[in-house]
This record gives sequence, structure tokens and C-alpha cells, in this order.
Amino acid sequence: MAFARAGGAVSFAIYNHEGAKPGSLVSGSITPNSYITDLGWKTVLYTNPISLLAGTYWLAYQVES
Repeated sequence: MAFARAGGAVSFAIYNHEGAKPGSLVSGSITPNSYITDLGWKTVLYTNPISLLAGTYWLAYQVES
């Protein structure tokens, strides 16, 4: 993911694919404010890794300042 400004918390979620829209929540994570300390591309690591079966999923994210 690329961030254009530093600061704030970022939340991520993975949803099942149901038809042409996101379905049920598979996993969610909130990254603490200290995560976004500078600009540019970042690697997102879930604190509790999950296993996904082969298929299509939706990745959602929200940045809060």
C-alpha cells in the first residue's frame, strides 16, 4: 500500500466474495498510529496470520487521522 502522508491509524479487513460484492468478514486488523511514520509503500502484516482457501476475496482499508 502507498501512503501520501504520515500519521493516523489504518484498519484492514478481508471479506469473502459473494456475487459482485463483499460478503462476510474473514479477518480484520487495526494497525496502531505509529505504523504510518513516513510516506511511500508499506508492507502490511497481520498480527494473527490467517489461511485463505483458493478463491476471490475483497481487501478493504480505512485510514483515520
